This record gives sequence, C-alpha cells and structure tokens, in this order.
Amino acid sequence: MASTLAALSAASNPKEDFASSWEGQTVVLKRPLYTIAYRERGLFGNGTDKRDGLVVVTPFVGTYFQFDGRQSKDDVRGDDPQGMMDAVRAAYAKDALEPRTYAKVEPIVITLYSPRVQLVVSSVRIDRDRLRLFLTDPTDGELTAATSLTVQWPTPFSRSFSERRAIETIIRQYVQLREGS
Repeated sequence: MASTLAALSAASNPKEDFASSWEGQTVVLKRPLYTIAYRERGLFGNGTDKRDGLVVVTPFVGTYFQFDGRQSKDDVRGDDPQGMMDAVRAAYAKDALEPRTYAKVEPIVITLYSPRVQLVVSSVRIDRDRLRLFLTDPTDGELTAATSLTVQWPTPFSRSFSERRAIETIIRQYVQLREGS
C-alpha cells in the first residue's frame, strides 16, 4: 500500500516525473557546453573550488552564457564563453573600500565539453521559471557536477508542467540519450 501511495504521489507531480525520467540517464552532447571553474572565498579568505555550467537556453531569446551571482552580486551574462573569465573577474574584483586583500570569486579556467562527449544527468532542479540539468563526467570519478545546461523559461512553469514537451525539445538540441541508456 505504501508503494502504491508513493507511485500515485510521484505520478501526480509532473515536475518530479520529468526529473526522475532524466536523472541517471547517460547523454551524448550534440553541442558544446562550457563550465567555469572558480574559487569562492568566504569572510576569512578561506577558499572552496567550485564549477558551474554557463550555457543558458531560452525559447525566444536564444542562447547566452551566465554565471549566477553570489555574495550580493548580480548575475554575469555574456555572449562569449572566454569573455566570461574577464567579466566574472571584474564583477568580483576587490572594492577599494573593502579591507580584504582577495577577490570573493576568482575565476580559474573555462572548460569546454565538446559534442560526442558522454555525460550522466546527475540531477535536475526545477525552479519557478528555470530548469537545470546537472551533468557529471563518468570518466573522472567525481560525484560533483562537471557542467550543467539551463533552460530559462519566459514565464513561471505551470502546475501541470505543460511546458514539458517544449523543454525537452530545447534540451534535445544539446543532448541525446545514449542508445541502451
């Protein structure tokens, strides 16, 4: 009875159904995805190395690159993935009035994941008007996401997630499910 209730609950949430249908799938890239590796420093200068995917796709505006804002800073957007290094560096440069001697976010490198690379969808996050596929590289042995693909929708998603077909069409411009996956 508990498994029946769980199945009914999952079936009644179209967003969770979408996420579970993609999570764990091996995909092959059809277009390049870019990732920025950076060091984020806290209040005392302690740093943590992180990675974020930069590719954002929209149904009407096209594709752009975005580094999501941190530490009260705005998102950094651009049309050139290599230019994102300088844009992020400038956005998080040390303020002349701040006593710290380090940048809060220090970009390290941009990584390109080329077409035909195989990645695994490790998780799917669906927010109000944004959907993000987190992708891991099965060959590097790390559990953290290597990159991501973000679909930015122009309006909030409906409760019934009627946008699913259009979202999957956009996603399939960038990835295809690996045969036998």
